[in-house]
Amino acid sequence: LEETGDDPEEYLSLKDQLKTILASLKQLDVESQEIDELERKREKSLTELRKVWHQQTEARRHKAQELMERLRPGPDAKPLVRIEITHQEDRKSILHNWSSRLKDRRRVNENDIMTLIDFVQQQPVESGATIQERMIRLIRAKGTSSQLESVLGTRTKAFLDIFNEDVLRDLETKRINDKVEYKVYRQDGSLAGPIEGVSVGQKGLAFLNVLLAAGDVPILVDTPEEGLDSEGVYGELVPVFRREKERRQLIIATHNANIPVNADAELVVTLEAIGLVDFSKPDLECMFSADQVAAGLDRGSEEYKSEAHIKKSLPKMPNLESLSIRVRSKHWHSDVRKYLIESRGWNAEEADPFIRLITAHREVCGGTRRRRGKGGRMNEAIGALDNPEVKLAVQDIMEGSEQAFRKRWEKYGF
Repeated sequence: LEETGDDPEEYLSLKDQLKTILASLKQLDVESQEIDELERKREKSLTELRKVWHQQTEARRHKAQELMERLRPGPDAKPLVRIEITHQEDRKSILHNWSSRLKDRRRVNENDIMTLIDFVQQQPVESGATIQERMIRLIRAKGTSSQLESVLGTRTKAFLDIFNEDVLRDLETKRINDKVEYKVYRQDGSLAGPIEGVSVGQKGLAFLNVLLAAGDVPILVDTPEEGLDSEGVYGELVPVFRREKERRQLIIATHNANIPVNADAELVVTLEAIGLVDFSKPDLECMFSADQVAAGLDRGSEEYKSEAHIKKSLPKMPNLESLSIRVRSKHWHSDVRKYLIESRGWNAEEADPFIRLITAHREVCGGTRRRRGKGGRMNEAIGALDNPEVKLAVQDIMEGSEQAFRKRWEKYGF
């Protein structure tokens, strides 16, 4: 080395450096192989995860198919609700997952994400790829900047800064919700429309149908007729209950007598607003009238009979047809007295006996409907539809279409 003009010490130093570098390169090769192996494991795990997600979707589709079979009013009829499930295509779920990565919405906001979702959905569908997978592939693809610029414009760079590779890899592990669509059909098989477009009554009926199809346990339904007209009640709701009562117990609270009558209820309990409200409870809306007080006095108990003189004076009291008082304190009697005198025009001789009656007989408003029968006895309107009191109570409040009235005449003679 000296003869050739080289420095032996520098040679030895470079030789040691080369040895160290070769060892480092070998270690880097090992680490690179480990990284490649980890990446293969990640891809395998991601593939298995996606299979699980597909299995979840298929389980939902299977359950939806079971429900739709039970939602058929007849063997060859269309289901009352058609349930369509699309794998991981819920746009709101995508927007939620991606927008959670946004910190400064002045650079990139939800509108940019929705724009990209719209763009991807307009492109030819890749086999088996979800919307999110196609979005991620578009960002990762070579030359993606020009494609994204056509969609996002000047926000492209900021978008790529936020949704970098680390973020994309994390998003890949987040499941997007399946898109679930409900299409509502009428009893005759005609399409009413998607669940978002039908009326409130049809929407409630659709979910009631799905709920009833999901099992056979007893169920309590509160005012299912809300939002439906008489034709809808008789033509759509009644057939559902008539069919369901054959396989489960139904307990229905309703204001529409068409339901218990035409759906063939086994037991009818007719209710009405009678009696008085417990005024000891603060902030309670209290409703009562002369007729309700008189009905309470007609019960025949000794307590009520002792107040017969008040009953006689009730018709003389002005403006008692509908009295509504908001009780805001425990001193309700003075509030009521003030209201009657100042707002209703009563005098003290009229108000004080009425307040004494309320004081003596406070009870929750509402009870079973009663009718005076032979011998003056008060009979409760509870029982089957052949019960005379039930029949008269139903007749008083019945409504419906001509077809419903004809059906009732054929079945019950009224």
